[in-house]
Amino acid sequence: MEKETEALFKRDLIIETYGGKVLDQSDFSIELDSIGKTILIKVDSSVKAPDGYFIRLVDKPKYIMDRDSNVVEPSSYDYFTR
Repeated sequence: MEKETEALFKRDLIIETYGGKVLDQSDFSIELDSIGKTILIKVDSSVKAPDGYFIRLVDKPKYIMDRDSNVVEPSSYDYFTR
């Protein structure tokens, strides 16, 4: 993923530690998997969150889209990962 695209995709994501700290965009990187279907999120090792992270979309995403330029639908769901 090009750096410009990565920066735009990051604007559509909110990553928060289970403890409530919202990560700055400089605290994580993103890339697409080898077939371009899944966004992989890598949190900087300096961020400590032993209980995991919540990942969600901003209220009005603009940049994450499919190959046909359909922007991802906003949702109120939180996704949890460790």
